[in-house]
Amino acid sequence: MAESNEILEGKYIRADKLQKAIHNFLRNKDKADMYREIAEIYKSLGDYKDSPTKYEACLKKAAEHDELAKDEKEVLPTVPTEKKDKKNHHVGLIILIVCGVLVLGAIGGAIYFKTQPGRYARASYYEKVGNYEKAYKMFKGLEDENYSDSKELCTRSRYEYAGECVKNKDYKTALKTYQLLGDYQDSASKLAEVELQIIKTSKIGSTVFFGEYHWLLVDKNGSDYLLVKLVPVLGLPYNEEAKATTWHDCTLRKYLNGEFLNESFSTEAQKYIADTEITISDNADYKTVGGESTTDKVFILNSQQELKYQKTLNNNDRTCWLIEPGQTQSTAQFSAYGHIMTYGYPVSAINLYARPALWVSAE
Repeated sequence: MAESNEILEGKYIRADKLQKAIHNFLRNKDKADMYREIAEIYKSLGDYKDSPTKYEACLKKAAEHDELAKDEKEVLPTVPTEKKDKKNHHVGLIILIVCGVLVLGAIGGAIYFKTQPGRYARASYYEKVGNYEKAYKMFKGLEDENYSDSKELCTRSRYEYAGECVKNKDYKTALKTYQLLGDYQDSASKLAEVELQIIKTSKIGSTVFFGEYHWLLVDKNGSDYLLVKLVPVLGLPYNEEAKATTWHDCTLRKYLNGEFLNESFSTEAQKYIADTEITISDNADYKTVGGESTTDKVFILNSQQELKYQKTLNNNDRTCWLIEPGQTQSTAQFSAYGHIMTYGYPVSAINLYARPALWVSAE
């Protein structure tokens, strides 16, 4: 997709400002490198304004400074020892002048690098040499000031920094960084991969972030991991109407596998959520029917799972829906204070919690 005139103009202005800043560099080698960097910017602009001409001019300047750099020696001037006093005086004076110029240059450079163009030049340098953390932080400050194309460059540097964090296995920092990037390039896909990596390397009982929420990692089966939402959701009825129903037909199932699924997980993250075969047992005490089996991505725990993971689950003082029916088909079982209430609660009640669960596949 072609870049807008606004983006092209931003890059053009950036190149012009960098070129004006070159006089602050002391070494010809640094000047040559900067001219080449500016040339690349003009090259990326194609035929925009006089970019082709400026591209050639920058390359020529770079070549000139490369030649000058060959004869450049980085040595401090020394004072001859066995010379006449008059000559020594002249040499000393020259040294003082040179030192004064260097000091003034350093002061001027320090002042310049605190200005917006100076900070922009430093941030661009950090990006060029691969110090993306410093680059994006400096561009972020300039972005807040709406300076030039800093917003675009901040995002680009932040994306590169997130990739570095992944390479260094700093997944927690990568997670936060990709979250800030939103839908930039393939950040959503990268974020899902990092979330999966954190899940794979976490212990049972750990809290992990997946999609929009924190989850408890309660079980593992091969390369599959069972997650239960850390904070249960209040106000969701098992079924919106007070009538006979089963898990197969209830509105809670439709909500969890529809609106909740799509609002909580990106398309990329949903690829890692396994399809789970759900079989609902009949109520052993009251003989009510569990109903047809289902295949779901999101579900709620049954009574056996509630007891099995009781030590790992938190908020056991809350009343949470369970998937099986209660004593009638218009009730559903629930847990309270770690106990299973097989007689159930009216399905249309909204004063109970729903605790979403899902299996994540790492294959």
